[in-house]
Amino acid sequence: MLPRPSAGRGVDVRFDDGTITVDLYVVAEAQTSLMGLGELLQSEVSRAIRNLVGMEVRAVNVFIQDVDVPLARVS
Repeated sequence: MLPRPSAGRGVDVRFDDGTITVDLYVVAEAQTSLMGLGELLQSEVSRAIRNLVGMEVRAVNVFIQDVDVPLARVS
């Protein structure tokens, strides 16, 4: 699978017909509910855009790029 060109930036915003589409590329911590994280990000980003910019949000797409798993501790 080839990475998207904007994946290195973390956020891609597009404007189309007076609406905003946001693509978020995130790295989640281990033990995080990925579904819950995605839903929370969609909700909070949509709310922030509506409140700060006053524009309609067409979509907030969340792409989980990786899961950060800490190295096992050596005892």
